[in-house]
Amino acid sequence: MAPAKILKVSIVFGSVVLFLMSGTSFALQDGVARTPPMGWNSWNYFACNLITEDVVLMTAQAFVKKHPANWEGKQISMLDVGYKYVCIDDCWGKGTRTALGQLQINTIKFPHSIDNTFNWLSDSLHNMGLKFGIYTSNGTSTCQQTQPGSCSHEESDAAQFALWGVDFIKNDCCFSEGCNGGTPNQQLYVKMRDAVKKTGRPMVLSLCEYGKSSPWLWGDTVGHMWRTNYDITADWGSVLGRVDENTSRQLYRYAHPGAWNDPDMLEVGNGSLTLAENQSHFDLWCMQASPLLKGNDLSRMTEEVFTILSNREVIAVDQDSLGVQGRRVRQIGTTIDIYVKKMKSADTLLNRKFAVVLLNRTTGSLSGSVKWADFGELNPKAKYVVRDLWKHTNLDTAATDSVRATMAGHGTVHLLLTRVPPPVSALEIPVSINALSAQLESRTSALGIEIYIPASNSKVQIFNAQGEMIASFSTSHPSWYPVSDKLSLYGIYIVCVKTSSGFLAKELLLAR
Repeated sequence: MAPAKILKVSIVFGSVVLFLMSGTSFALQDGVARTPPMGWNSWNYFACNLITEDVVLMTAQAFVKKHPANWEGKQISMLDVGYKYVCIDDCWGKGTRTALGQLQINTIKFPHSIDNTFNWLSDSLHNMGLKFGIYTSNGTSTCQQTQPGSCSHEESDAAQFALWGVDFIKNDCCFSEGCNGGTPNQQLYVKMRDAVKKTGRPMVLSLCEYGKSSPWLWGDTVGHMWRTNYDITADWGSVLGRVDENTSRQLYRYAHPGAWNDPDMLEVGNGSLTLAENQSHFDLWCMQASPLLKGNDLSRMTEEVFTILSNREVIAVDQDSLGVQGRRVRQIGTTIDIYVKKMKSADTLLNRKFAVVLLNRTTGSLSGSVKWADFGELNPKAKYVVRDLWKHTNLDTAATDSVRATMAGHGTVHLLLTRVPPPVSALEIPVSINALSAQLESRTSALGIEIYIPASNSKVQIFNAQGEMIASFSTSHPSWYPVSDKLSLYGIYIVCVKTSSGFLAKELLLAR
């Protein structure tokens, strides 16, 4: 069984305090990229030869250009919906360093950098409310071999980036085998992490390691996002291949605020992708809590593509502050995949919320159903509001058991399901707020789901979110007790422990 993420719960003066524990994973905790970064990168469309200062400025203007958004009844821009980072990829520099070891900017491509700084460009972006991103590699050269990599120059390069007003660093791993006798990528990235920290400037650190040494196992201590695959291309097989590869690796276990799996930049609006495939591509990236870095030519973007990239309701799924990455929970044969992403809600006990995507893998139209059990709702009679995030309308305000949807070929349906709170009377459970330090824990083990009861000679009652008692047992001493036959991994429960001093009530969110 895969290692579980465990949620400790304690009550202090009646307030529920939640502590997420995730094995050995500890994010940088520097306040950067607490939700997946959103922006644009030059590589997918402009690559090496076409990137220039004019292209960057043209893209920045497209960020702030207002477009009609009829369903909202107002004009909106890419900046309005959250896209901020304008990132230059490879080929911005010269092939050699200065005598003092400084990086040099290609002034033919970037004429306002004649003083060998990017400050004119970064100031222009910052004045528009945008952020500036740049590219390097941890090896001896960048991938296109047009400029030196940061090998053995991490501190001076990071200092230059900070002085230039850089907000985002994409750190590739080309020619790393020639750096310091083949130092492993992880150690090279640690050097850049430490160099960035030394500058004192907040900068997103994107590790472009292609998944070669499983960066999801260590990336959250080194950077804010890490590539999980090799370069994407603008075709359906490439898009779907990255999703399937990340699904098979169960990478959802490693994403959390400040640390994100990156299946590569978006190809929405590029290549041979149909509108249905573009929408599916965007839906699947948002469900994976992926960074949303557009890779198209924004100056030639159609309104249909803008509508996809600017859908606030779908973007909200990607940007949800809970930071859970969605995962595939069920397949209907070989034709339909069902993905679920747990969302933050104002009241985690009463208003459970899930984003759900149904994906049609075939070329013809198909219908399929998502069941409440797919996201851990054990009560088929529980009522949910069902909202279609592309139609921007509620399909049902009191659906029970399941909901059915129809998808176009290679298309998706993106739903938001919000629990209708049960009657208050159903939740009238004896509660004492006198417990100051007692703790409950949940875990998965060889015995399945277990909860830790810290009190001796006590009676334990477990209630579901509908106020129904689903388990009851007595304890003789503090220990772990198996409850797999009654509880779901996605369940939210009230655990009441009756001791000689009365009931100690806890809200318990089990391992996901």
